[in-house]
Amino acid sequence: MNTSSNFGKDSIWSLIAKNGIPSMLTMVIVIIYNLADTFFVGQTHKKNLGIVFHTGIHAFILLILGR
Repeated sequence: MNTSSNFGKDSIWSLIAKNGIPSMLTMVIVIIYNLADTFFVGQTHKKNLGIVFHTGIHAFILLILGR
């Protein structure tokens, strides 16, 4: 399997498919993991842990958005 990309000759749409889609899928998986983790931490009924994880999710989303 040839995994290299020739950025000078390949079309932009094939490059997006090869590079962008796996990146977006990975980000979605990480967000789902963080939300599940936050849910289970919330079940402990300790407010301090919930606040830390809630803040972490917002920081991660802002990191994704690039702000």
